[in-house]
Amino acid sequence: MLNSVAENLESAEIPFTYFPCKRDDPELSNMHRMLPTIAYGITEYYPDYRAILSDVISKPAGHSILTGDVEKQSKLLFGESYELISPSGSSRPTVHVILIDALDECRNHHDEGKTTVERRVLLRILLDLAKSVPWIKILIASRR
Repeated sequence: MLNSVAENLESAEIPFTYFPCKRDDPELSNMHRMLPTIAYGITEYYPDYRAILSDVISKPAGHSILTGDVEKQSKLLFGESYELISPSGSSRPTVHVILIDALDECRNHHDEGKTTVERRVLLRILLDLAKSVPWIKILIASRR
């Protein structure tokens, strides 16, 4: 469903990051890949954040970026109160759209029992991100 939205954003040259969750794909169904993918997508359009994130990832704590729980990932990628992604600067985009398709197909590969809880935590993180960083817009599709 969000595939056509992504195509429209691309043709309108509006910066976006697209994460299509797919139940039968180990990479695209892994919710621990979502926040790093979003962060990477933003770095393509926001050089100031790219430099900040590069510094964070190069530190020892940054090496666990793909294995930590989503709250730990959020703090590493965006900062405790999203300060890493929202510094002042002229290179900041006017808008960046985050598209997450089929969220219900994403799961915790490390512990299936935590999938529902982590999905809720992920939604809270995304809501907080959208509230804290006004140029971030998020569109999520899910059957549940």
